[in-house]
Amino acid sequence: MYGAVRLINNWQEPATTQRPADPAAQQPAARAETTGGPTSTWTDFGNAGGDAGPLIPGNSTVQVACKVTGFRVANGNTWWYRIASPPWNGMYYASGDAFYNNGQTSGSLRGTPPVDDRVPAC
Repeated sequence: MYGAVRLINNWQEPATTQRPADPAAQQPAARAETTGGPTSTWTDFGNAGGDAGPLIPGNSTVQVACKVTGFRVANGNTWWYRIASPPWNGMYYASGDAFYNNGQTSGSLRGTPPVDDRVPAC
């Protein structure tokens, strides 16, 4: 009996067992983007609808997880950002044209890019 207990106490996990990959480690890092004015958020980027989310205040910097094409806004831009920061938590999207997309954090949005190319695609 002593030998069986000793065997159990000396048991080791086989070397071939691997832990599942951490999903968070596979996600690209979010990027900071700043709005030029108050910005609406929506759950459905395809039609700028679904449920309305919290408004992003003007000249606020938020973390965006990724970019995706969707509803064409009045100026013709179809790029949308998934907002990673709380309280949006990746559940809401905002039109990319509401952000500076060029590192600026103030001034006019006129002439700024429609999307930041450094933001990964969703």
